[in-house]
Amino acid sequence: MSRWVYLLGVGVALAAEGFLVTDTLLWEPGVTETHTKHLRQGMNFGEVVAILGAHPLGDQANPGKRFVLLVWPGKEGSAAVLFVKGQVANLAWRRTNFNSHPLTRLRAWLGW
Repeated sequence: MSRWVYLLGVGVALAAEGFLVTDTLLWEPGVTETHTKHLRQGMNFGEVVAILGAHPLGDQANPGKRFVLLVWPGKEGSAAVLFVKGQVANLAWRRTNFNSHPLTRLRAWLGW
């Protein structure tokens, strides 16, 4: 019995490691629609930068402002995030590659 439990534990550990390696290899840094979906109201600026990376466009020099709108440009589009009192109040994703290759548009439409 103990041998089977040991082998089961090793198998689960190897499967978990495989998922972690796959996630690491497939991770695409930058501003994407998928990363924008991970943002939630109430997040602070540091948490948003951790997800979207890079530096946004906008007036981030004065964090004491009550309302700050920052835009993160990306290859596929841009993410606009409205901060109220230092926390995410609203966000929007806008696709900007309308002139992309037809097969790329087809794949995006099919969700591939």
